[in-house]
Amino acid sequence: MKTIQISTIGGQPLPVIQGIIEFNCHLNILFHSKETFTMANKIQKAASTESVLQLAYQVHDFFSLCEQIQHIADEYTDCQWFVNISGGTKMMSLALYSVFTSKYQGIVYHIDQNGFIHFLHENKTHPLTSFLSIENHIAYSGQTIRNYDPHCEETYYCTNGVETIEMLYTTKNQYKNLLKAYRNTIQDSNGSLTESFEININRPHSVLSWNKEFKEVKISFYHGLLAPPEIYVFTGNLFYPLIFNTQWFEYKVAEILSRWTKTKELVSNLIIEYADGLAKNEIDMVVNTGSKLVFVECKTAVFDIKDIDKFHNVAKLCGGLGAKAILITFHKPNARILEKCADNHMLTFWFHDAKQSKSEDILYKILDDEIHKSNPV
Repeated sequence: MKTIQISTIGGQPLPVIQGIIEFNCHLNILFHSKETFTMANKIQKAASTESVLQLAYQVHDFFSLCEQIQHIADEYTDCQWFVNISGGTKMMSLALYSVFTSKYQGIVYHIDQNGFIHFLHENKTHPLTSFLSIENHIAYSGQTIRNYDPHCEETYYCTNGVETIEMLYTTKNQYKNLLKAYRNTIQDSNGSLTESFEININRPHSVLSWNKEFKEVKISFYHGLLAPPEIYVFTGNLFYPLIFNTQWFEYKVAEILSRWTKTKELVSNLIIEYADGLAKNEIDMVVNTGSKLVFVECKTAVFDIKDIDKFHNVAKLCGGLGAKAILITFHKPNARILEKCADNHMLTFWFHDAKQSKSEDILYKILDDEIHKSNPV
Protein backbone atom coordinates (compact mmCIF):
# COMPACT_ATOMS: atom_id res chain seq x y z
CA MET A 1 0.00 0.00 0.00
CA LYS A 2 1.27 3.46 -0.88
CA THR A 3 2.07 5.69 2.09
CA ILE A 4 1.52 9.45 1.98
CA GLN A 5 2.44 12.01 4.60
CA ILE A 6 0.97 15.50 4.84
CA SER A 7 2.68 18.00 7.14
CA THR A 8 1.76 21.49 8.28
CA ILE A 9 4.59 23.96 7.64
CA GLY A 10 5.41 26.84 9.97
CA GLY A 11 7.52 27.53 13.02
CA GLN A 12 10.49 25.18 13.25
CA PRO A 13 11.29 23.03 10.16
CA LEU A 14 13.01 20.30 12.18
CA PRO A 15 9.89 18.34 13.31
CA VAL A 16 8.74 18.13 9.68
CA ILE A 17 12.12 16.74 8.57
CA GLN A 18 12.12 14.32 11.50
CA GLY A 19 8.68 13.06 10.48
CA ILE A 20 9.75 12.60 6.85
CA ILE A 21 12.80 10.59 7.92
CA GLU A 22 10.93 8.60 10.57
CA PHE A 23 8.17 7.25 8.31
CA ASN A 24 9.91 7.35 4.91
CA CYS A 25 6.62 7.63 3.00
CA HIS A 26 6.37 7.32 -0.77
CA LEU A 27 5.07 10.89 -1.01
CA ASN A 28 5.23 13.95 1.25
CA ILE A 29 2.74 16.80 0.92
CA LEU A 30 4.00 20.03 2.50
CA PHE A 31 0.90 22.02 3.48
CA HIS A 32 2.08 25.62 3.72
CA SER A 33 0.82 29.20 3.78
CA LYS A 34 2.04 32.09 1.62
CA GLU A 35 4.26 33.17 4.50
CA THR A 36 5.90 29.73 4.88
CA PHE A 37 6.50 29.02 1.19
CA THR A 38 10.26 29.60 1.50
CA MET A 39 10.52 27.17 4.42
CA ALA A 40 8.45 24.56 2.57
CA ASN A 41 10.67 24.93 -0.47
CA LYS A 42 13.80 24.31 1.63
CA ILE A 43 12.21 21.24 3.23
CA GLN A 44 11.25 19.92 -0.19
CA LYS A 45 14.88 20.16 -1.34
CA ALA A 46 16.14 18.52 1.85
CA ALA A 47 13.61 15.66 1.86
CA SER A 48 14.95 12.21 1.05
CA THR A 49 11.73 11.08 -0.69
CA GLU A 50 9.38 12.68 -3.20
CA SER A 51 7.78 15.86 -1.83
CA VAL A 52 5.27 18.32 -3.27
CA LEU A 53 4.14 21.75 -2.10
CA GLN A 54 0.48 22.48 -1.39
CA LEU A 55 -0.67 26.02 -0.61
CA ALA A 56 -3.32 26.42 2.10
CA TYR A 57 -5.75 28.99 0.73
CA GLN A 58 -7.53 30.15 3.89
CA VAL A 59 -5.17 29.42 6.80
CA HIS A 60 -7.50 30.88 9.47
CA ASP A 61 -10.80 29.49 8.16
CA PHE A 62 -11.44 26.07 9.70
CA PHE A 63 -14.24 24.98 7.37
CA SER A 64 -12.48 26.15 4.20
CA LEU A 65 -9.36 24.29 5.31
CA CYS A 66 -11.35 21.10 5.97
CA GLU A 67 -12.92 21.31 2.52
CA GLN A 68 -9.52 21.83 0.84
CA ILE A 69 -7.95 18.95 2.78
CA GLN A 70 -10.79 16.60 1.78
CA HIS A 71 -10.19 17.49 -1.88
CA ILE A 72 -6.48 16.70 -1.45
CA ALA A 73 -7.20 13.36 0.25
CA ASP A 74 -9.78 12.35 -2.40
CA GLU A 75 -7.10 12.58 -5.09
CA TYR A 76 -5.40 9.52 -3.62
CA THR A 77 -7.02 6.12 -3.13
CA ASP A 78 -5.88 2.91 -1.46
CA CYS A 79 -3.17 4.55 0.63
CA GLN A 80 -2.11 4.96 4.25
CA TRP A 81 -1.99 8.56 5.49
CA PHE A 82 0.48 9.93 8.03
CA VAL A 83 -0.38 13.42 9.30
CA ASN A 84 2.27 15.57 11.01
CA ILE A 85 0.69 18.57 12.77
CA SER A 86 3.86 19.76 14.51
CA GLY A 87 3.97 23.07 12.56
CA GLY A 88 1.70 25.58 10.83
CA THR A 89 -1.20 27.50 12.35
CA LYS A 90 -3.43 25.96 15.00
CA MET A 91 -6.36 26.11 12.57
CA MET A 92 -4.40 24.13 9.95
CA SER A 93 -3.52 21.49 12.54
CA LEU A 94 -7.12 21.25 13.82
CA ALA A 95 -8.47 20.90 10.28
CA LEU A 96 -6.02 18.11 9.43
CA TYR A 97 -6.83 16.31 12.67
CA SER A 98 -10.57 16.62 12.09
CA VAL A 99 -10.50 15.34 8.51
CA PHE A 100 -8.04 12.49 8.89
CA THR A 101 -9.38 11.05 12.14
CA SER A 102 -13.04 11.09 11.05
CA LYS A 103 -13.01 10.02 7.42
CA TYR A 104 -9.63 8.78 6.21
CA GLN A 105 -8.30 7.00 9.31
CA GLY A 106 -4.94 8.72 9.08
CA ILE A 107 -2.20 8.37 11.68
CA VAL A 108 -2.09 11.86 13.17
CA TYR A 109 0.91 12.76 15.28
CA HIS A 110 2.90 15.60 16.85
CA ILE A 111 6.68 15.64 17.44
CA ASP A 112 7.75 17.56 20.54
CA GLN A 113 11.08 19.27 21.22
CA ASN A 114 12.31 16.30 23.28
CA GLY A 115 12.23 13.92 20.33
CA PHE A 116 8.98 12.12 21.18
CA ILE A 117 6.15 11.30 18.76
CA HIS A 118 2.67 11.66 20.22
CA PHE A 119 0.07 9.68 18.26
CA LEU A 120 -3.04 11.70 19.03
CA HIS A 121 -5.85 9.35 18.00
CA GLU A 122 -4.22 6.27 19.55
CA ASN A 123 -3.13 8.11 22.75
CA LYS A 124 0.37 6.66 22.49
CA THR A 125 3.85 8.18 22.74
CA HIS A 126 7.12 6.80 21.39
CA PRO A 127 10.65 8.22 21.04
CA LEU A 128 11.91 8.93 17.56
CA THR A 129 13.86 5.99 16.18
CA SER A 130 15.74 7.93 13.50
CA PHE A 131 19.08 9.57 14.35
CA LEU A 132 20.17 12.94 12.99
CA SER A 133 23.85 13.85 13.04
CA ILE A 134 24.87 17.28 14.30
CA GLU A 135 25.66 18.30 10.74
CA ASN A 136 22.22 17.28 9.43
CA HIS A 137 20.43 18.64 12.49
CA ILE A 138 21.88 22.11 11.97
CA ALA A 139 21.45 21.97 8.19
CA TYR A 140 17.77 21.02 8.55
CA SER A 141 17.39 24.00 10.89
CA GLY A 142 18.29 26.17 7.90
CA GLN A 143 21.93 26.95 8.70
CA THR A 144 25.09 26.28 6.68
CA ILE A 145 28.14 24.72 8.32
CA ARG A 146 31.56 25.72 7.04
CA ASN A 147 33.62 23.29 9.10
CA TYR A 148 34.02 21.62 12.49
CA ASP A 149 36.36 19.28 14.36
CA PRO A 150 34.86 15.87 15.23
CA HIS A 151 35.81 14.45 18.60
CA CYS A 152 38.39 11.70 18.24
CA GLU A 153 40.38 10.01 20.98
CA GLU A 154 43.53 10.21 18.87
CA THR A 155 43.09 14.00 18.68
CA TYR A 156 43.33 14.21 22.46
CA TYR A 157 46.67 12.47 22.81
CA CYS A 158 47.82 15.58 24.71
CA THR A 159 45.63 14.94 27.79
CA ASN A 160 48.65 14.92 30.12
CA GLY A 161 49.84 18.15 28.52
CA VAL A 162 46.46 19.75 29.17
CA GLU A 163 46.68 18.78 32.82
CA THR A 164 50.11 20.41 33.05
CA ILE A 165 48.86 23.60 31.34
CA GLU A 166 45.94 23.72 33.77
CA MET A 167 48.37 23.41 36.66
CA LEU A 168 50.43 26.32 35.30
CA TYR A 169 47.29 28.40 34.79
CA THR A 170 46.05 27.82 38.35
CA THR A 171 49.31 27.98 40.32
CA LYS A 172 51.80 30.18 38.42
CA ASN A 173 51.22 33.93 38.23
CA GLN A 174 54.37 34.13 36.07
CA TYR A 175 52.62 31.93 33.49
CA LYS A 176 49.69 34.37 33.23
CA ASN A 177 52.12 37.28 32.98
CA LEU A 178 53.94 35.56 30.12
CA LEU A 179 50.66 35.03 28.25
CA LYS A 180 49.70 38.65 28.84
CA ALA A 181 53.02 39.76 27.38
CA TYR A 182 52.46 37.47 24.39
CA ARG A 183 49.02 38.96 23.71
CA ASN A 184 50.37 42.52 23.97
CA THR A 185 53.29 41.91 21.61
CA ILE A 186 53.42 38.81 19.43
CA GLN A 187 49.69 38.18 19.03
CA ASP A 188 48.85 41.85 18.39
CA SER A 189 51.55 42.16 15.73
CA ASN A 190 51.08 38.83 13.96
CA GLY A 191 47.53 37.80 14.76
CA SER A 192 48.43 34.13 14.37
CA LEU A 193 51.32 31.67 14.46
CA THR A 194 54.19 32.79 12.19
CA GLU A 195 57.84 32.63 13.15
CA SER A 196 59.73 31.54 16.24
CA PHE A 197 59.85 33.98 19.14
CA GLU A 198 60.97 34.35 22.74
CA ILE A 199 59.46 36.47 25.53
CA ASN A 200 61.44 37.36 28.66
CA ILE A 201 60.01 38.82 31.87
CA ASN A 202 62.01 39.92 34.88
CA ARG A 203 61.10 39.95 38.59
CA PRO A 204 60.82 37.05 38.74
CA HIS A 205 62.71 35.94 35.64
CA SER A 206 60.64 33.74 33.32
CA VAL A 207 60.82 32.87 29.62
CA LEU A 208 58.22 31.76 27.08
CA SER A 209 59.38 30.63 23.63
CA TRP A 210 58.06 29.03 20.47
CA ASN A 211 60.38 27.20 18.08
CA LYS A 212 58.58 26.82 14.77
CA GLU A 213 61.16 24.43 13.29
CA PHE A 214 60.92 21.94 16.16
CA LYS A 215 57.23 22.73 16.90
CA GLU A 216 58.14 23.30 20.52
CA VAL A 217 56.75 25.54 23.26
CA LYS A 218 59.14 26.02 26.16
CA ILE A 219 58.30 27.71 29.47
CA SER A 220 61.03 28.41 32.01
CA PHE A 221 60.77 29.82 35.53
CA TYR A 222 63.96 30.93 37.30
CA HIS A 223 64.23 30.94 41.10
CA GLY A 224 67.63 32.53 41.70
CA LEU A 225 71.22 31.86 40.72
CA LEU A 226 71.67 28.75 42.85
CA ALA A 227 68.33 27.02 42.20
CA PRO A 228 67.79 25.02 38.99
CA PRO A 229 65.22 26.50 36.56
CA GLU A 230 61.73 25.04 36.39
CA ILE A 231 61.23 24.06 32.73
CA TYR A 232 58.18 22.78 30.86
CA VAL A 233 58.38 21.64 27.23
CA PHE A 234 55.42 20.91 24.92
CA THR A 235 56.14 19.44 21.48
CA GLY A 236 53.71 19.49 18.55
CA ASN A 237 51.71 22.10 16.64
CA LEU A 238 48.61 21.17 18.62
CA PHE A 239 50.07 22.71 21.77
CA TYR A 240 50.33 26.18 20.25
CA PRO A 241 46.57 26.96 20.41
CA LEU A 242 46.26 25.03 23.69
CA ILE A 243 48.69 27.40 25.36
CA PHE A 244 48.46 30.69 23.51
CA ASN A 245 44.70 30.66 22.75
CA THR A 246 43.73 28.96 26.06
CA GLN A 247 42.17 26.10 24.12
CA TRP A 248 43.41 23.75 26.83
CA PHE A 249 40.17 24.52 28.67
CA GLU A 250 38.04 23.50 25.67
CA TYR A 251 39.98 20.23 25.44
CA LYS A 252 39.37 19.60 29.14
CA VAL A 253 35.63 20.17 28.74
CA ALA A 254 35.48 18.07 25.56
CA GLU A 255 37.11 15.13 27.32
CA ILE A 256 34.60 15.38 30.18
CA LEU A 257 31.56 15.68 27.89
CA SER A 258 32.75 12.78 25.74
CA ARG A 259 32.31 10.57 28.83
CA TRP A 260 28.78 11.78 29.59
CA THR A 261 26.47 8.76 29.25
CA LYS A 262 24.07 10.61 26.93
CA THR A 263 26.70 11.79 24.45
CA LYS A 264 26.17 10.16 21.05
CA GLU A 265 28.28 12.64 19.05
CA LEU A 266 30.55 15.56 19.92
CA VAL A 267 32.13 18.23 17.71
CA SER A 268 34.23 21.32 18.47
CA ASN A 269 35.02 24.63 16.77
CA LEU A 270 31.90 24.57 14.63
CA ILE A 271 31.59 27.55 12.27
CA ILE A 272 28.24 28.62 10.79
CA GLU A 273 28.50 30.77 7.67
CA TYR A 274 26.42 33.32 5.80
CA ALA A 275 25.12 32.59 2.30
CA ASP A 276 28.12 34.47 0.88
CA GLY A 277 30.53 32.18 2.72
CA LEU A 278 31.64 34.58 5.47
CA ALA A 279 31.66 33.30 9.03
CA LYS A 280 28.47 34.08 10.92
CA ASN A 281 28.93 32.30 14.26
CA GLU A 282 31.54 30.11 15.90
CA ILE A 283 30.41 27.53 18.46
CA ASP A 284 32.91 26.04 20.90
CA MET A 285 31.21 22.67 21.24
CA VAL A 286 28.01 20.79 20.35
CA VAL A 287 26.86 17.55 21.96
CA ASN A 288 24.29 15.33 20.27
CA THR A 289 22.22 13.24 22.70
CA GLY A 290 20.21 11.62 19.90
CA SER A 291 17.04 13.56 20.69
CA LYS A 292 18.44 17.10 20.93
CA LEU A 293 21.60 19.17 20.74
CA VAL A 294 23.45 20.78 23.64
CA PHE A 295 25.44 23.89 22.71
CA VAL A 296 28.46 24.55 24.92
CA GLU A 297 30.33 27.81 25.41
CA CYS A 298 33.71 27.34 27.14
CA LYS A 299 35.55 30.23 28.75
CA THR A 300 38.13 30.47 31.50
CA ALA A 301 36.27 33.69 32.40
CA VAL A 302 33.47 35.80 30.88
CA PHE A 303 34.13 39.49 30.30
CA ASP A 304 31.41 40.60 27.85
CA ILE A 305 27.82 40.10 28.97
CA LYS A 306 26.59 40.56 25.38
CA ASP A 307 28.18 37.19 24.54
CA ILE A 308 25.39 35.50 26.55
CA ASP A 309 22.56 36.87 24.39
CA LYS A 310 24.45 36.00 21.22
CA PHE A 311 25.14 32.44 22.32
CA HIS A 312 21.52 31.85 23.36
CA ASN A 313 20.28 33.03 19.96
CA VAL A 314 22.79 30.85 18.10
CA ALA A 315 21.69 27.74 20.02
CA LYS A 316 18.02 28.34 19.26
CA LEU A 317 18.70 29.20 15.61
CA CYS A 318 20.92 26.19 14.92
CA GLY A 319 19.42 23.57 17.22
CA GLY A 320 15.70 24.31 17.18
CA LEU A 321 13.33 24.98 20.07
CA GLY A 322 14.48 21.93 22.01
CA ALA A 323 18.19 22.75 22.00
CA LYS A 324 19.95 23.30 25.31
CA ALA A 325 22.72 25.80 25.98
CA ILE A 326 25.28 25.77 28.78
CA LEU A 327 28.07 28.14 29.75
CA ILE A 328 31.02 26.28 31.28
CA THR A 329 33.72 28.40 32.89
CA PHE A 330 36.86 27.75 34.90
CA HIS A 331 36.09 30.44 37.48
CA LYS A 332 32.65 31.34 38.79
CA PRO A 333 31.07 34.12 36.68
CA ASN A 334 29.93 37.30 38.37
CA ALA A 335 26.33 37.84 39.50
CA ARG A 336 25.34 39.80 36.37
CA ILE A 337 26.53 37.02 34.06
CA LEU A 338 24.65 34.40 36.08
CA GLU A 339 21.48 36.52 36.04
CA LYS A 340 21.79 36.99 32.28
CA CYS A 341 22.14 33.25 31.76
CA ALA A 342 19.07 32.61 33.91
CA ASP A 343 17.09 35.18 31.90
CA ASN A 344 18.01 33.26 28.72
CA HIS A 345 17.26 29.84 30.28
CA MET A 346 20.91 28.86 29.90
CA LEU A 347 22.60 26.36 32.19
CA THR A 348 25.82 27.34 33.96
CA PHE A 349 28.68 25.36 35.45
CA TRP A 350 32.05 26.44 36.81
CA PHE A 351 34.91 24.37 38.16
CA HIS A 352 36.24 26.74 40.83
CA ASP A 353 34.97 29.48 43.12
CA ALA A 354 36.09 30.96 46.42
CA LYS A 355 34.52 28.16 48.44
CA GLN A 356 35.06 24.92 46.54
CA SER A 357 36.05 23.09 43.39
CA LYS A 358 33.36 21.17 41.50
CA SER A 359 33.75 17.73 39.97
CA GLU A 360 32.61 16.56 36.56
CA ASP A 361 29.95 14.42 38.25
CA ILE A 362 28.14 17.61 39.27
CA LEU A 363 28.20 18.73 35.63
CA TYR A 364 26.72 15.39 34.54
CA LYS A 365 23.94 15.74 37.10
CA ILE A 366 23.09 19.26 35.91
CA LEU A 367 22.83 18.00 32.33
CA ASP A 368 20.89 14.85 33.28
CA ASP A 369 18.34 16.88 35.24
CA GLU A 370 17.78 19.34 32.39
CA ILE A 371 18.02 17.35 29.17
CA HIS A 372 14.44 16.03 29.07
CA LYS A 373 12.81 19.29 30.16
CA SER A 374 11.00 21.36 27.54
CA ASN A 375 12.22 24.89 26.88
CA PRO A 376 9.85 27.86 27.20
CA VAL A 377 8.52 28.77 23.75
